[in-house]
Amino acid sequence: MKLAGLKGEPDWALEIERQLRTHNAIEFVQANPITGSVIIHYDPEALTQGEVLELLRKLGWHPTDDLAVPDSTTVLRTSGRRAAESIVKVAMETALKGLVSALV
Repeated sequence: MKLAGLKGEPDWALEIERQLRTHNAIEFVQANPITGSVIIHYDPEALTQGEVLELLRKLGWHPTDDLAVPDSTTVLRTSGRRAAESIVKVAMETALKGLVSALV
């Protein structure tokens, strides 16, 4: 899933990995501050998708419905200043993708 605000935040990526790896039902987690994405493999018999999202919420992430991302990935954001930065980053990336498409 995409996490708005994770790009350029290697310390956050490490914290997400460290915290989620402590959960018994999570088999693998990789947070990438270059792409802004997190890969989570978990045991669906022991943990639901909603519970995974709740674990992310406890780390300070909150789902948002107000951001439209062209690839329809899940976008999560943090509160306060990081939320504003996340919105600007997504808006800029979306605008640049549109510009590249228009030029091609």
